[in-house]
Amino acid sequence: MWKRYYSRDDAEDAVKYISGTVLDDRPIRVDFDWGFQEGRQWGRGRSGGQVRDEYRTDYDPDILLNV
Repeated sequence: MWKRYYSRDDAEDAVKYISGTVLDDRPIRVDFDWGFQEGRQWGRGRSGGQVRDEYRTDYDPDILLNV
């Protein structure tokens, strides 16, 4: 899920205060998007999500959160 903030300060606050919290027993991860880099677009895993998620023991590709 992508979320766009109007100011960098708001985005930094989200990383500082929201990242690492837990919602419905699932950790929330907030990162900056550092922009497009050639080759980066192919980093998706088999389920369409991030590759790192497929190595987690609690990962469920059938659960999608749309906000």
